[in-house]
Parts: sequence; structure tokens; C-alpha cells
Amino acid sequence: RGLVQSSGVTYTRWGHDACPTSASMVYTGFLAGSFYSHTGGGSNHLCLPFNPQYAPSASASTSFLSQIYGGEYQQLNNVNSRGAAILEANIPCAVCEVASRSRVLMLPARNECPSAWTR
Repeated sequence: RGLVQSSGVTYTRWGHDACPTSASMVYTGFLAGSFYSHTGGGSNHLCLPFNPQYAPSASASTSFLSQIYGGEYQQLNNVNSRGAAILEANIPCAVCEVASRSRVLMLPARNECPSAWTR
């Protein structure tokens, strides 16, 4: 079920647990997705909230369900740019909202907007 606001745009800020001052926080969470060697899962990462609501168990066989896993940092030097240890730490995310914007598009493999769009 989606959330509908009268205007604005939401985006996910990966690797952060806060929004910039120009945006409002919708929720914070952690990166999750399919296990790297499993087939049949989704291709996009998800920002899972820290307070999930679980649906009632279904009576269908669980062999046809997909599983979801939290993402972790795997970095060779085990520290981030601020010197904090991050090896196998959960990857934070923040879903942010900007009320004064109307649209967002992530265009892969491009560093310029289409001619009718602006940054």
C-alpha cells in the first residue's frame, strides 16, 4: 500500500540515517535485498524500516516465497572515512521527502539530464 501526499517527492539516501536540512524525514532503516547467490528475488535494494509490520502467516507452502536479507559493509580496511569500524555493519538508509519538488528520475549510465529536464 503506497502513501500519497498532495505534492512533493521522496527519495532514499543510502548510507545515511538522516536527511539533509532541505528535506524532511519519512523514516530510517537499513538496506536489504536478495541474497547474492539466490535466484528469484527482487533486483532493487529496499530501505527496510526498523519497525516492520508483519502480515499474518499464510497457509501456502513457504517453498514458493522469496527471502530478504540485510546488507552489510564489506570493506578491506574495515573503517569508513571518519575512522569508524564498519566491517559487517548494517548499511543505513533514510527515506526523505522534499515538498517543493514534483518529480525525480534516476537515469543510469548518464551524467546529464534529458533535454526537457533540469537538475
